[in-house]
Formats: sequence, structure tokens, C-alpha cells
Amino acid sequence: MTFRSAGARILAGVVIIVGTLGFATEQASACSCVGNLMEFVDDPSIAGVMSGTVAEVPNIDGMVEPVVWKFSIDTVYRGDVGAPGDSVDIVTSSSGAFCGFEFLAVGDRRDILLRRDGDKWLSSLCEQAPVGALSSLTPQSALPETPQKPKPVDASESSPAGPLALGLLIGLGALAIVAIAGEVSGRRQPALVGKV
Repeated sequence: MTFRSAGARILAGVVIIVGTLGFATEQASACSCVGNLMEFVDDPSIAGVMSGTVAEVPNIDGMVEPVVWKFSIDTVYRGDVGAPGDSVDIVTSSSGAFCGFEFLAVGDRRDILLRRDGDKWLSSLCEQAPVGALSSLTPQSALPETPQKPKPVDASESSPAGPLALGLLIGLGALAIVAIAGEVSGRRQPALVGKV
């Protein structure tokens, strides 16, 4: 197939880019968090505010049902969440696309806003952040300060930017191939007039 007209080359480029963006957004999230944690602390639905360490990660097998994350309480800023050192179960969606916690591992520390539903604590992707996001609040109670060892980087963990970067790289490469193919196919070979 040759791309002799500029219109055909442009159409091919658009198809490649649109297809690439579809591939790149495969892991995109429908959950959109706007603002920072401090903006939501005074929301009347927030019944507890804490910092904690992930103690147990739920088994998530692509289900959309709510799951339970177990955190060890480091600091309580507000509410009857428990005491530092206690564990608390936090119910959230199983997927970041549905505003559930994601990319957390045992030992990760987070600042978390909690809502109450009966005897359950609920939270979401938008109601948690790395420890320090709530540093301007005065703690009700906290564990004694201990030096934290840096968490080793696990190369097997995927970055949310990975699929986007890969998709864009593939798309740009394909677009370059289309452009080169159009240039090559647009050249005419000299006619072999009079030679037999």
C-alpha cells in the first residue's frame, strides 16, 4: 500500500495516533482527584483523620466489590479512629478507577481522611496522600518518632506513566515510518526510454 497523497498520509497518521492513545490510556482511571488533602479535612462527612502504615493489602482479583485494607495507626489527628499502634480496617473500592486505593504495599505510610458508615471506616483514592500532607494539623495522639528507612524501589512495580510513555513512543515511531514511506513512495524512478 502506498501513500501517494498528503491526505492519505495525514489520515494514516491520525489513525495511528488515535490507536496509540487508546493503547496508552488502557490503565487510565475514571476517578479524578482535584485539590489536596487539606482542602477536604473540614468536610462534614470526614469523621476521622489519621496517618498510618499499610499492614495488610487485600487480595484484589479484578473485582469491583469493596475491599478492606488494614492499617496500623501512627497518628490520630481527629476522630475516634483508635490509638497509635492499633490497627484499623478501611473499606475502599478494589480499583483506582473506582477511587479505591492503589499502588500501596505493606509498609507504605499514608495520611488518610475517613468517613463513617455504621461501624465501618471508609476512604478513597482522593482521601489519602503520602505522609506529610496533613503536617499542619495538630495530632490528638501519635507514636514516638522513629527514623524511617528509605523504602527500596521495586522495579517490578509499574508506574502509571509507563503505558502512556510506551504508547506515545510506539505512536511516534509509527508516524515516522508512515512519513518515510510516503516520501519513498512519492519519488519517481527515471523512465528507461529507449533501453531494451
